[in-house]
Amino acid sequence: MEDIERPDPTLYSSFFLLTNSVTTFYFGYMTYSILFFILFLTSILVRLYRTDATFLLDKTFVNLVTLYGGYILYKKLSFIDPVFLFLIVTTFIATVFLFYYGYMTQSFCYDKDKIVANSYHSLLHTIASVGHHLIVTS
Repeated sequence: MEDIERPDPTLYSSFFLLTNSVTTFYFGYMTYSILFFILFLTSILVRLYRTDATFLLDKTFVNLVTLYGGYILYKKLSFIDPVFLFLIVTTFIATVFLFYYGYMTQSFCYDKDKIVANSYHSLLHTIASVGHHLIVTS
């Protein structure tokens, strides 16, 4: 029986970023919406064409979205319910843990088993998407 290559789940989980683009647009955060849409495009691009340039471009927009989300959170800080704030901070810590701790230990998003690594990276997309939704809707 022939091995069938499994599709990269991170390609599909990148579509969560589109929900963030729509939500931020709906709530009137045009810059945030555009950044999420571009991040969606770079996320798809890096999965279809893995080069140093696409990786760098994607990481640039990951950082821009993260920084802009932090800026929006800072501006809303005095109005945010403590439970929402706790959840937002928790999602941020979880993504940092999965990505950077995983990098340092060659686990999670950087597991040697590509299926495991991609599964954790898909989880990272999901958690980050939820965190940014919470920032906008809180």
